[in-house]
Amino acid sequence: MRIIGIDPGYAILGYGIVDKVGNNFKPVKYGAITTEAGLSPDVRLKKIYDELMEVIA
Repeated sequence: MRIIGIDPGYAILGYGIVDKVGNNFKPVKYGAITTEAGLSPDVRLKKIYDELMEVIA
């Protein structure tokens, strides 16, 4: 089973993906998506969406 965890944020969104095999968890990928404070809210949300879709794909 693959599990994704998301720490939501507007400036910094953290994520982690792990695989569960039996009773063990194996890290697959983790990181953060950041947006600049000067960008408009719609641009920031689009950046978060686009980058998160790349992580999930």
